Amino acid sequence: MKCRYLRQMFRGLTAAALCAGLLAPLAQAAELPGSYPSTFQEVGTIDALDLAQNNMVINDGSVTLTDDTAVYSIHGRTGKYALRKGERVGIKYVDTTQGKNVVRSVTAIWILPEQ
Repeated sequence: MKCRYLRQMFRGLTAAALCAGLLAPLAQAAELPGSYPSTFQEVGTIDALDLAQNNMVINDGSVTLTDDTAVYSIHGRTGKYALRKGERVGIKYVDTTQGKNVVRSVTAIWILPEQ
């Protein structure tokens, strides 16, 4: 009897967690300005930023900015100097091979609104 109750409770919690996980992206998408894309290749927090070297760390992964990297805020297109450590961003990128290394170059960054 106790096992059946625990199984039912576990199923209910699992279903609730699954629904919350599936609906969370929809809630975030609804908060984005209409000029933002509906999906990004990666979403994360800027952990480190070195604009002089065109380097940024998002979610513990290093990415390279180029002179052509487009940066957008909720007010429209801006420059890379609008980026701040700790901000949540959505990015689109291309991976290129340089020798044995793969370099991730960011083509566009959207500064996400605070939640």
